[in-house]
Amino acid sequence: MPWCAIVVTLAVLVTAAFAVDPLRDAATLQPVLEARLDLPSSYVALAPLSNVLDTITLLTVGQHIALVLWVIGVFVVIRLAAARARGGEADHDEHSDHPEHERDVLP
Repeated sequence: MPWCAIVVTLAVLVTAAFAVDPLRDAATLQPVLEARLDLPSSYVALAPLSNVLDTITLLTVGQHIALVLWVIGVFVVIRLAAARARGGEADHDEHSDHPEHERDVLP
Protein backbone atom coordinates (compact mmCIF):
# COMPACT_ATOMS: atom_id res chain seq x y z
CA MET A 1 0.00 0.00 0.00
CA PRO A 2 2.73 2.58 0.73
CA TRP A 3 4.19 1.86 -2.71
CA CYS A 4 1.15 3.41 -4.34
CA ALA A 5 1.70 6.69 -2.51
CA ILE A 6 5.39 6.66 -3.38
CA VAL A 7 4.68 6.03 -7.07
CA VAL A 8 2.10 8.84 -7.22
CA THR A 9 4.50 11.23 -5.47
CA LEU A 10 7.31 10.38 -7.88
CA ALA A 11 4.97 10.80 -10.87
CA VAL A 12 3.95 14.28 -9.66
CA LEU A 13 7.58 15.28 -9.13
CA VAL A 14 8.67 14.01 -12.56
CA THR A 15 5.79 15.67 -14.42
CA ALA A 16 6.48 18.98 -12.66
CA ALA A 17 9.57 19.30 -14.87
CA PHE A 18 7.30 19.26 -17.96
CA ALA A 19 4.71 21.78 -16.79
CA VAL A 20 2.86 23.83 -19.41
CA ASP A 21 1.07 27.16 -19.08
CA PRO A 22 -2.56 26.71 -18.04
CA LEU A 23 -3.79 29.28 -20.59
CA ARG A 24 -3.00 28.40 -24.19
CA ASP A 25 -4.18 29.54 -27.59
CA ALA A 26 -6.46 26.83 -29.00
CA ALA A 27 -5.24 27.29 -32.57
CA THR A 28 -1.48 27.48 -32.03
CA LEU A 29 -1.15 25.83 -28.57
CA GLN A 30 1.20 28.66 -27.61
CA PRO A 31 0.98 30.34 -24.20
CA VAL A 32 -1.32 33.34 -23.95
CA LEU A 33 0.68 36.05 -22.20
CA GLU A 34 -2.05 38.73 -22.30
CA ALA A 35 -4.42 36.84 -19.98
CA ARG A 36 -4.16 35.78 -16.39
CA LEU A 37 -6.41 34.32 -13.74
CA ASP A 38 -7.14 36.90 -11.06
CA LEU A 39 -9.00 35.67 -8.01
CA PRO A 40 -10.70 38.19 -5.71
CA SER A 41 -9.76 38.00 -2.05
CA SER A 42 -13.35 37.11 -1.12
CA TYR A 43 -13.12 34.01 -3.33
CA VAL A 44 -9.80 33.00 -1.79
CA ALA A 45 -11.22 33.53 1.73
CA LEU A 46 -14.30 31.39 1.03
CA ALA A 47 -12.49 28.69 -0.97
CA PRO A 48 -11.90 26.30 2.00
CA LEU A 49 -15.59 26.41 2.96
CA SER A 50 -16.68 26.04 -0.67
CA ASN A 51 -14.39 23.03 -1.10
CA VAL A 52 -15.88 21.32 1.96
CA LEU A 53 -19.44 22.01 0.80
CA ASP A 54 -18.62 20.76 -2.70
CA THR A 55 -17.18 17.58 -1.22
CA ILE A 56 -20.31 17.03 0.89
CA THR A 57 -22.45 17.17 -2.26
CA LEU A 58 -20.47 14.26 -3.70
CA LEU A 59 -21.02 11.92 -0.74
CA THR A 60 -23.06 8.77 -1.09
CA VAL A 61 -26.21 8.21 0.96
CA GLY A 62 -24.30 6.02 3.42
CA GLN A 63 -21.58 8.64 3.79
CA HIS A 64 -24.22 11.34 4.41
CA ILE A 65 -25.75 9.20 7.17
CA ALA A 66 -22.35 8.60 8.73
CA LEU A 67 -21.52 12.30 8.58
CA VAL A 68 -24.81 13.28 10.24
CA LEU A 69 -24.30 10.67 12.98
CA TRP A 70 -20.78 11.98 13.64
CA VAL A 71 -22.03 15.57 13.81
CA ILE A 72 -24.78 14.55 16.25
CA GLY A 73 -22.24 12.61 18.34
CA VAL A 74 -19.83 15.54 18.49
CA PHE A 75 -22.69 17.86 19.42
CA VAL A 76 -23.78 15.56 22.26
CA VAL A 77 -20.22 15.28 23.60
CA ILE A 78 -19.78 19.06 23.55
CA ARG A 79 -23.13 19.62 25.28
CA LEU A 80 -22.33 17.02 27.96
CA ALA A 81 -18.92 18.57 28.58
CA ALA A 82 -20.51 22.03 28.86
CA ALA A 83 -23.19 20.72 31.24
CA ARG A 84 -20.56 19.08 33.45
CA ALA A 85 -18.56 22.30 33.50
CA ARG A 86 -21.66 24.29 34.48
CA GLY A 87 -22.72 21.60 36.94
CA GLY A 88 -19.39 21.80 38.74
CA GLU A 89 -19.69 25.57 39.03
CA ALA A 90 -23.30 25.34 40.25
CA ASP A 91 -22.33 22.85 42.99
CA HIS A 92 -19.60 25.17 44.14
CA ASP A 93 -21.94 28.17 44.19
CA GLU A 94 -24.64 26.34 46.18
CA HIS A 95 -22.25 25.59 49.02
CA SER A 96 -20.65 29.00 49.23
CA ASP A 97 -21.29 31.30 52.17
CA HIS A 98 -21.79 34.47 50.18
CA PRO A 99 -24.60 36.75 51.45
CA GLU A 100 -26.09 37.25 47.96
CA HIS A 101 -27.20 33.61 47.96
CA GLU A 102 -29.25 34.15 51.12
CA ARG A 103 -31.51 36.63 49.31
CA ASP A 104 -32.55 33.94 46.82
CA VAL A 105 -33.93 31.66 49.54
CA LEU A 106 -37.60 32.13 50.41
CA PRO A 107 -38.55 32.14 54.13
